[in-house]
Amino acid sequence: MQARAKGIGTISMTKLCYFCAGVECTLVDLYAKCGSIKDAWRVFNKMPSQDVVIWNVMLGGCAMHGHGKEALKHFEQMCEGVQPDDIIFICPLSVCSHAGLVDEGMCCYASMVTDYMISVKLEHYTCMVNLLSCAGHLREAENMVMAMPCKQHVAAWMVLLDAYRIHGNVEMSNTYAGGGNRHLHENVEWQRKEKRGLEALLLATAVGGKCHKADEHVFHICAFSSKSKDGDGYR
Repeated sequence: MQARAKGIGTISMTKLCYFCAGVECTLVDLYAKCGSIKDAWRVFNKMPSQDVVIWNVMLGGCAMHGHGKEALKHFEQMCEGVQPDDIIFICPLSVCSHAGLVDEGMCCYASMVTDYMISVKLEHYTCMVNLLSCAGHLREAENMVMAMPCKQHVAAWMVLLDAYRIHGNVEMSNTYAGGGNRHLHENVEWQRKEKRGLEALLLATAVGGKCHKADEHVFHICAFSSKSKDGDGYR
């Protein structure tokens, strides 16, 4: 895939007399998704200007292929000359969440809200809940969930309840099975089973390090069933 991407990039850069913005963006996206980060940066740096959209593509590619710290560094660089939006903030928050960078994640979140006056979306809340939960800051994570506009967002609650169990607070996890939270608890348990079933199916279809095309159908089936169950799924 990387070889094909480089071939396409070579043809595009040598056959065109000048760079078209659309071609540049497409090449950056292609290289980034294929893991050719150096080539993506090469094309990116040749662009006459970079807006928040192309920055989002570039930073997302870095994060996707294990260059999280590089993505954070370049995000700070971007903020010096480009106004970030709510979408691009998902990238540094996700990086901090997966890397366990609590202080950096909190600073990023605070900057988004106070410096750029960006309204917090469900994706931002979920990243922060995951970051705080995995680091053992369960009370702060719960406060974050309760601050969400949709307090029955299954994905966020699943992260929090799993964190309670991992950190030995099974009693707190079980409290959400009673009272008015029973419906939420049932949805969380159902989504957890769906996740385990998906992982088992993917493992079963993987042979010699290669996955069959059935994997794609598994994702579509699980996504459809998540939306179909009682009209709920991920809210």
